[in-house]
Amino acid sequence: VLLPPMSDEIALNVSRSLLVMQERTIWEVRHGAMLALKYLMAVRTDLLPTLLPRAAPTLLAALNDNNDDVRAAAADSLHAVASHLSLQLRPMLPALLRQLWDALLDLDDLTASTASVIRLLAQLCTTLPYATLCDILSHAADRTQHAHTKRIKVDADDSHTDSYSANYPLSGPSDDVAQGHGADDSQLGLVVPRLLAFMQHPSPDTRQAEKNA
Repeated sequence: VLLPPMSDEIALNVSRSLLVMQERTIWEVRHGAMLALKYLMAVRTDLLPTLLPRAAPTLLAALNDNNDDVRAAAADSLHAVASHLSLQLRPMLPALLRQLWDALLDLDDLTASTASVIRLLAQLCTTLPYATLCDILSHAADRTQHAHTKRIKVDADDSHTDSYSANYPLSGPSDDVAQGHGADDSQLGLVVPRLLAFMQHPSPDTRQAEKNA
């Protein structure tokens, strides 16, 4: 109600105050400020050319916040303006996408930010050319190559459930990849399996976000 008629100067002053609140040690303050920032950016899209570059470092830092609710709010804030990111934050998209792919390694069924992170990841992956995306994935894959064995539960049928270990490569790339053949497929093959752990997530929103990604 207040944001649309608010002058540009006042709205930008409000955004500055919200960004300062992200430095507070009380997580409820950071969470509330991030929610307010999300609504501010979603309503005042006319200010995004100024607001997004200013808020981007804080938003990316919030994606690594030690509180999961703050991380979820940060992902939702970026998702609300995802259609503007490719224009306003083009240079930062590779770092953001790598951060989101890496975040999948730390999410599970209990983390509140799971659906938010996957939704944002799916949306951003549609904004970059395939070649650029593969270059980003080549960096994100580095962490997978050194990851431990992950347990993934898959329903075999309605009455039976199988569990198996997905052993992600811990060594160097294959000969084909080393020679430059199938490099793109290998990079995708290293990071996309991170999504498999969420196929049986109890939340329908998370499962749908995983399919979209």
